[in-house]
Parts: sequence; structure tokens; C-alpha cells
Amino acid sequence: MPTHIEESVSAPSPAAGSSNERGGAAGRRSANVLWITVALVAAALLVAAGTLVRHWPFTRTALIQSLEQDAQGRVELGPVSQTYFPHPGCVAENVAIYRDASSPKLTVRRVTIVGSYVGMLHRYIPRVIADGAVLSVPPGGLKELFASNGTQQPTNTRVGEIDADDARIVVASAGNAAPLTFNFRELKLRDVDRKSAVGFVARLQMPVPTGDLKLQGQVGPFRRDQPESIPLSGIYSLTNAKLEEFSGIGGMLSSAGKFKGPLQAMVVEGTTETPDFQLDVGIHPVDLKTKFHAVVDGTNGDIQLDPVESSWGKTSVVWRGTIEGPDDAKDQKTVSLDLVSTSARVQDLLRLFVHEEQSPMSGSIAFQGHAVLLPGEDKFLHRLKMQGEFSIKDGRFTKPKTQQEIDILSARARGEADKIEDDQDRDKRDGTDTVARDLQPVVSSYQGRVSLRDGIATLAGLSFEIPGATALLNGTYGLQSKKIDAQGTAHMESKLDKATTGVKSLVLKVVEPLRGHHGEKGSRVRVHVSGTYGHPSFAVQPMKGGS
Repeated sequence: MPTHIEESVSAPSPAAGSSNERGGAAGRRSANVLWITVALVAAALLVAAGTLVRHWPFTRTALIQSLEQDAQGRVELGPVSQTYFPHPGCVAENVAIYRDASSPKLTVRRVTIVGSYVGMLHRYIPRVIADGAVLSVPPGGLKELFASNGTQQPTNTRVGEIDADDARIVVASAGNAAPLTFNFRELKLRDVDRKSAVGFVARLQMPVPTGDLKLQGQVGPFRRDQPESIPLSGIYSLTNAKLEEFSGIGGMLSSAGKFKGPLQAMVVEGTTETPDFQLDVGIHPVDLKTKFHAVVDGTNGDIQLDPVESSWGKTSVVWRGTIEGPDDAKDQKTVSLDLVSTSARVQDLLRLFVHEEQSPMSGSIAFQGHAVLLPGEDKFLHRLKMQGEFSIKDGRFTKPKTQQEIDILSARARGEADKIEDDQDRDKRDGTDTVARDLQPVVSSYQGRVSLRDGIATLAGLSFEIPGATALLNGTYGLQSKKIDAQGTAHMESKLDKATTGVKSLVLKVVEPLRGHHGEKGSRVRVHVSGTYGHPSFAVQPMKGGS
């Protein structure tokens, strides 16, 4: 029995032996596959490592070569330290990129390149950080910023994100003028690829006028053969813009809108609001609002306005024209505008020019003309030249005494001189003042041509009309001094003897038939208007016979 048992234990059945052999073979095959896979991966890693070592893009030499190709200029680097884990990359100090002394120059205190091992196989860099970046542009150098030197082909490297917060762009002006400096609080570029549009977000301080500007949009693709045709699009907002930095005007402006088009002819549409706008010749701010459509040449700062719809108070004016001059020069642009208004008020216009709390005149006005604002530091009125035509209706002087003089002049022209003199005599006798109460309040109308230069308005063919009289005058008016000097002729409905009283009336009754105006209704006289706009003086004299 024991022998049997030993045999049965030590001698397995044929079927059991076959199964163990198959399991062992399968295990050996799995192990072989695993080892082969590991060997292949190791070999691939070794090949990749060798390739990366031979083509490591973050060495000093490779970095200079790549930057020179993309920037198409000379590159200078300070110390370069390489990183391998957790991300491949490098840190380069004191980077400088330029072509020659007359072209823009980019300097960066520190450039940090954060790469990826997978991205290295596809010329892709996830992130670049530029600390202390300064782009210096010489006079007229903006056009060369993206121009090709024609000697090198840029690489196909793509960058996922470039952060250049606290960057600066310094644009030098011609002559001794101070440079324009754009200080960026935030500047981020996304999906940077020379073959497609690049997204950007920027917050910066504008140099002229000083203000806070926010931009968001896209730029590109870049064409080095035609840099002026680089397309842009996006939205903007400008706040706290100080207009007093422009000679002759003041106020705090805000604006918002959108832009689209090539760099050389970018269409900008938006609105502005300046609640405290004023001219340097006046002291009364007005709430100025505009809606505009403009074409901006981003290579030199020239602007075409078509149109600008502005409004303040109950006045609206439409402007069309240009702002042109030397490239990027503060206060060196000439503003040339055609203007028209069919809905304006005299008091709104005069409020910009007068120091008195109340405008000296009210009424509706329509006008059209051409205005040129010359560059320079002089006061607004000394730089403004204008010519045009205007028409005032329903004019009233706001000061009672001035309006009373117009009412009296109208009453005399209608032949009511006796009534006026009786009223004045009664007031003198009784110590009262009833002339203004008893007179018929009248409105005056004006129409003519005006030419403005050095703050002096020259009036030509100015027609002045009140009930009972019309006049045709020529003369001047000082916008700063407010002095009037105009003279001409007037026609009154009444005869001269009806426009005066006392001895003078009797004399004119004798003289009038001898004056040679037989059959003419009313009478003609010479008129001289002097004094100031708020206190005009009207002198009326009989015309010589036959004149």
C-alpha cells in the first residue's frame, strides 16, 4: 500500500503534465513581450534623448539663432541658464534685439521660456514671460517695426502665451520734443503664430492725452513685406483722459468703441463723453458728448473723421475732416474740419467763450463753415481759423437794459417815437420806470458771413432785422474783448420824422421831401453798432440826399 501511494504521488498523470507545460510557455512569452517593449521604449527614449541633446533649443547658441530668424535682426544675450525639470526651458538675462541704430530696439531684462518635452517635437512653447521689456522706436520708425530685412526666413515656432506685464513702448519725437511713453500695466499675447492672428489683452496708460486705456482683440497675421496692411480688430475703453494736455481745451474725457481694419487704415467707431469740457477763453464747462466714425493711420497717427456728431446743452454739430501732421508728434497735428449745424442755440455756443454766468444772448442758430486749428502752444483762439455762414432767429438779449434798447429801436422804427418819449417823461416826473413794461418785446434776427482769425471775427453782409427795421452791416467782433464795430445802412418802416420827436422831428419833416426818395415807403438811415456784445450801442443817422 505505501509503495502505491508513493507512485501515485510521484508519477502525475499525462494530462496534468501537458497543462503545466502550456502555462509555462505562455508565461515565458509574456515575459519576452514585456522585456521587448521595455527595450523598445528605452531605445526610443535613448534616441529621443540623443536627438534632444543634439537639437536642444534652449542653449545660448540655439536661442540666438532662433530669435535672429524670427526678429530678422541682431540679438544680444546676457547670462543664459537652462532648466530641465519639471519643464524644459531657460532663463535669459539682458536680451537686446535690433537691426541698426535707426530701427526699433527691444530690450528685455529677463526672458523666461517655459517649454514642454512634447512641444519640443512640434516647435511649440507653452509660455514665455518677458520681465522689464522696453521697445524703443526712433522718429518715424513705426513702419519698420514689422518690416522684413529680406535675408532670413522666420521659424515656424508657435507660442501659447506671452506675458509682458509692465512693458513700455517709447516713441521718440522729431526735434527736441519729449518722447511718447506707453506704460503697460498688463500685456498678454495668446496663440502667437506668424501665420495666423494673435489674440491680445492690454491695459496701459496713454501718453497723449494721459488716460487709462484697455484693449482686447486680435492682430495679424503679420506680413513683413507689407507691415502697413497688418489687420487689427477688437474693442477699447478709455477713461480719465486729461484734455488740458492739448493747448486750448480742458476736461476729463472717457470713450468706448471698437476698431477693425489694416494698421494703415483702421476704422474706429465709438462714443466719447467729457462732462467738464471747456475752452481756455471761457470758464464755463459743458457736458460734451460725441459719436464718431474715424479712419486711423496707425503708422503715423493721422486721422480722418467722417463724421463726428457732437452735442452739448440743446446744440448739436456735425464735423468732418482730418487731423494730420508729423508722425507721432504731440501738438504738431493740424485739425481741418467742415462743420454744419441746423439745430443749435446761441447761448450754448457763447457759453464756451464768455466769462459771465449768463450768456449775453439767446436764440436759435444754424451755421456751416470750415475751421482749421493750427498746431502749437498758443491759446485756442489764436490757433483757430474759420470761415462760414450763419443765421440767428428769435434772438433776445438776456440783460434787460440791452433788450430794452432793441425794443426802443424797434418802436421808433415803427413810428412810435412819441409814445416812447411820453413814457420816458412820465417816468422822469413820477420817479418810475415803465418803459420796459409798456414796450412791445421784440426778437431780432441775424444772417451773414463770418471769417475768424486771431480771435477777431470779420462780419460781411450781416443782415440785422427787428420788427420795423432791417439793416445790412459789415464790421468786426472780438471774441476775447467782446467789442463790436459794425456799420452799414438800415431801412425803417416809418419816416424819419416819425422815428424822432421834438425839434429834430420838425427839422426832418422839412428836410425829408428834399432827400430824393420820392415814392419810397419808410426811410433809410446809416447805422453804427459799437460797444460790447453784452452792451451794444446803436447810432442812427440820416443819410445824405440821394445816397
